[in-house]
Amino acid sequence: MSLGIKWNGVGFPYWTGNKLASITIMLAVAFWLLCSFAIGLLAHILGRSVAIWLAFSMIFTPSLGLIVMAVLGKKVKPQPLSI
Repeated sequence: MSLGIKWNGVGFPYWTGNKLASITIMLAVAFWLLCSFAIGLLAHILGRSVAIWLAFSMIFTPSLGLIVMAVLGKKVKPQPLSI
C-alpha cells in the first residue's frame, strides 16, 4: 500500500490524488499536533516551559514527551536559604 505517495526520482514525493490517503495523513498530522499541545498544557500545569515541551513533542513524538514529563514530575521551586 503506497498511501497515494509516489516518488519523482529526485527524492521529492508527490500525491497521486488518492483522497483517502490524503485525509488519513492529514488526520494523523492533526492528531500529532493535538497531542503535542496537550503535552504543552501538561508542562504548564507542572510548572515547566510550555514552548520547550511543545517543540520537543512536535519534533520527536508526543508519547516520548509524556514519558519524559512523567519521569521528571513537577518542577520544585528552590527554597530560600534561611540562616
